Amino acid sequence: MELLEEIISSRRVGYRRTDPNRGGWEDMGIEKALQQPSLLLRYKKTMQFILQSTEIEVLQKAKILDTGEFNPLSQWLKDKYNIHVNNTDPDLDFDYAYNEKNITEKYDFIFAFEILEHLMNPLVFVEFLNRSLKDDGRIFMSTPFSRPRFLWSKYHFTEYFPDKIEILANKAGLQVKRYAVKKVYAYRSALMGIRPIFRALRFERIMFFEMEKMR
Repeated sequence: MELLEEIISSRRVGYRRTDPNRGGWEDMGIEKALQQPSLLLRYKKTMQFILQSTEIEVLQKAKILDTGEFNPLSQWLKDKYNIHVNNTDPDLDFDYAYNEKNITEKYDFIFAFEILEHLMNPLVFVEFLNRSLKDDGRIFMSTPFSRPRFLWSKYHFTEYFPDKIEILANKAGLQVKRYAVKKVYAYRSALMGIRPIFRALRFERIMFFEMEKMR
């Protein structure tokens, strides 16, 4: 443990390790990202999954952690539903999840949408979610359903099948309460190239999970 603390203290905790080619919404900015139909489709399906278990009025009053920095989803929830969330520092892979100083509050809901596939230390991250959750709280998580390797984003460290997510959750002291798979790629996008054809026909699916503390 002393070695781990020494490593953490020697690093710039919360500092983004910038990738000049990272792409995604960060390069275009939140305002422009929220004009992208594909992104809005994901957000709408995400909200549909959440609202099968709770109500907007509950979310408006709840204490919510949205893992990752302030992002287009954070802004969309605020603008469309008057739902306000707290965010974490950018680096969730090592610094943030390992640092006990960040476990200062407990949340009613925690969102972890399309985070897991980017991480090299997923178990540490999911355990961090558990420790940040109130006893009766819930975690809503999404991640791509594992696809052929050539379809992976270059920013994905790994992709999962649903049973692996359940194993990961159980190991971290959580249990999957509900699970769904949703298609989030518009058919018209298949006209844009070979990879989009594969995505539109079958492979671009997102897994949604609702988790709670293991009883």
